[in-house]
Amino acid sequence: MKPDRGLHELAQERAVPWGDAGQFAWHRARYLFAREFAAGRRVLDVGCGEGYGAALLAEVADDVIAVDYSPAAIDHAQKKYGRDNLAFRVHEATVRLTELGRFDLVVCFEVIEHLADPTSLVRTLADATALDGVCLVSTPNRLVDRAFEAISTHEHYEYHVGLLAPADLKSALRTQFADVRLLGQFVQGNAIHRALKSLDVLNLRHRVVRSPRAQHKLGSALGKPTGTTETAFDFSRRLVRQSPALLAVARHRS
Repeated sequence: MKPDRGLHELAQERAVPWGDAGQFAWHRARYLFAREFAAGRRVLDVGCGEGYGAALLAEVADDVIAVDYSPAAIDHAQKKYGRDNLAFRVHEATVRLTELGRFDLVVCFEVIEHLADPTSLVRTLADATALDGVCLVSTPNRLVDRAFEAISTHEHYEYHVGLLAPADLKSALRTQFADVRLLGQFVQGNAIHRALKSLDVLNLRHRVVRSPRAQHKLGSALGKPTGTTETAFDFSRRLVRQSPALLAVARHRS
């Protein structure tokens, strides 16, 4: 269901179910990963967008609150995904959410790269995360972002004013969290594809193969599925530098 108003504001620089299937698959995979931490928990989704991700979390969580700066997004999400244990609210991600208390799980996917300075956002996330809770933060990987942009069908990258490399993301989160572990998100391929990816620590394949068409053909030849909502993804601690997307798992010191 598309919203009947505010579509431009809602869909611009967002992954939505009716949009590009490949882009949506990357985003949805992160929420499916987050569900493993959400079962029976109190959850906060910061920058929830269209709302599908918060709805996925609400299927297993006790309580989910989802916030976004866009009134159009929140209005749409409430109408489409409203349920007893899921509430949507208009709220800026960089403004502290102290009135909501603390959460067992806080997720913030594809928001941090839109800020020139992530300090306020990281502080907001840390304040909202319980002492024994988990905060998940995702962002495109600056080390491979040019190649990721080349194979995308959308011109969203002008909004990415604060792209982060793995060391940058870890450093930003370590200002507020004691334990930060990074994972690389990438599309599953066959054994050859995974072995080559493991060896390519300098991302030479992205620098040498610049053509989007060549990228697609190479991935297909190595058994890497592309462009559908059924695409399977892996999250690996060993393949952080080489992965198009980063996922941080942050915790306070217990």
